[in-house]
Amino acid sequence: VEQVGTPRELYERPRTATVARFLGEANILTREQAAPFAPVASTVCLRPERIRFAAEGVPATIVDGSYQGDRAVWTVDAGGLRLTAVETAPPERAAGDAVHLRVDAADLVGLA
Repeated sequence: VEQVGTPRELYERPRTATVARFLGEANILTREQAAPFAPVASTVCLRPERIRFAAEGVPATIVDGSYQGDRAVWTVDAGGLRLTAVETAPPERAAGDAVHLRVDAADLVGLA
């Protein structure tokens, strides 16, 4: 058993990368990879729906995407770091579009 908790606790606050990936899509970032978003002390889990597209933030480029009506699932490249991001009520976007990403430090969940 990797971790015990409610489904919400396990999804939102996984303790290991194994638990994070078992319960859904997860971006696993080293502390160096997470640094443009916020300083962290260890490897972190960043859920795709916690990444926000904003007017300012970490520069990135849309690599690929899947429009799904009420949301889109994007693969983005932020300075060589590939991330999966989910955007609700997405505007028209295409591969090659420049975007900016924002993440709340609280959404970078430290892993063991």
